[in-house]
Amino acid sequence: MEINDQKEHFQENQSEHTEKWRGDDNKALTDIAREFRDFKIEDRLEKMRGLPSKFETREEFERDWAKKSSCPIPTGLEGFTDERATEAANISIEKPYIVPHVNMHERLHQASDLGFKSEQPRALKEGLTEALTEKITGTKYLDEKANPQFYPEATILAEGLLAKAGPGAVEKLYVRNDASELKKALGGDAQYEAMLNEFKKLNKLQENRGLS
Repeated sequence: MEINDQKEHFQENQSEHTEKWRGDDNKALTDIAREFRDFKIEDRLEKMRGLPSKFETREEFERDWAKKSSCPIPTGLEGFTDERATEAANISIEKPYIVPHVNMHERLHQASDLGFKSEQPRALKEGLTEALTEKITGTKYLDEKANPQFYPEATILAEGLLAKAGPGAVEKLYVRNDASELKKALGGDAQYEAMLNEFKKLNKLQENRGLS
């Protein structure tokens, strides 16, 4: 099927796609609840259930971005949500095949601890969110890795951290902003600070790409 034919087919069946994505959104919350079942975040998840994601055309997506930010929309941005998770996530449907992945990424941001979001390096927040997205969904869009919004370097670093720390330690930091288990897994405070510094270095790279 030619690209123009694909676009026409999608436009004709947009409502059907949207219904599927709403189902995917419900499944995302179920999957997140299962992933973090040991950390008692049900109240947070209940709040998220009351804020179903908004699946928008590119025009709607960019219009909503402009309402919420005075900054130009970053190149390659496919989804966004506010840090306090007080509003629904906005998901662009311009690339239908990545919509469930992007939605999971934004839903994970909503599920993460507010202290984690406000205190930790941006590269750690984004890299770990993308690594967890790939872990939960089983999807790796390698063709999108040139897109800086997929945070390729930070994701690789976060994947290494998950593997090194073992089950639960990084997740506890993510949803409780509690680094105690992670510090033990890494060997102490000094090793933990060294890990944070690696992510802080990536912050500079992201700033140079206009991702701050």
